[in-house]
Amino acid sequence: MGQCCTIRSGAGEAPAARGFPERWAGTQLGPYGSSSSVPTVRMLSTCYQYGKPQRNNLYLGNSLAATDGKMMELYRIKKRIEICTKRDLATKEDPFGYTGKSNNVDLSGDVLVVTLCPIKETSLGDTINLCYKFIQKACEFGQNILIHSKNRKHQTEAWSIAIACGCLMKMHAWSLDHALYNIKMQSPDVELSFELGSRLQAYEQYLRIMKSTSDDETYLAPALNSDVDDDSTQENQEDM
Repeated sequence: MGQCCTIRSGAGEAPAARGFPERWAGTQLGPYGSSSSVPTVRMLSTCYQYGKPQRNNLYLGNSLAATDGKMMELYRIKKRIEICTKRDLATKEDPFGYTGKSNNVDLSGDVLVVTLCPIKETSLGDTINLCYKFIQKACEFGQNILIHSKNRKHQTEAWSIAIACGCLMKMHAWSLDHALYNIKMQSPDVELSFELGSRLQAYEQYLRIMKSTSDDETYLAPALNSDVDDDSTQENQEDM
């Protein structure tokens, strides 16, 4: 049986130091294990765009959240990111969900459907980036967003937690530890699988490289402009 890991950070602890074993403890719940009781709805963060806080918030919920109209109205949730499998899309006419909705990439829609494929491995990094674009689009209209699984399954619930964590990392430029700690503060019982934890570490490294590249270009641009200005000034002085 595969190994699942439980986030160990308690509600009163600071983000753990680097080191995989310090954040997770082994259990035997399966490769995507999540025996956690993800609360119906918990606010994770105010949404940020271009480094500035917006009028909308990001929420994490369980499979019951989207079906509770009063709860959705209470938190003024207008947009949803729904994690599901092909089986979740099954109908009487299509018992295996083959012709159901796959990844819905309409960023202007009310629901972004993320379908996990059992055959072709779904990329966590690409999925986080897609969800982040959806969140940024919602920021333009000040609409609250809920990330949730369609059914209470280990795989989809664990993915909803991982996607929420990745979106926090990208939106706030947070470390993986910081994002996990923030989620644990709101939902102490949630769990993250060992496999998804490894993928999030790779995504954290990707974000770090992207930030480093961006910083290098930012510092390089003034230097190049300065060289051009100096050359222009020298030429003008020679002409004089």
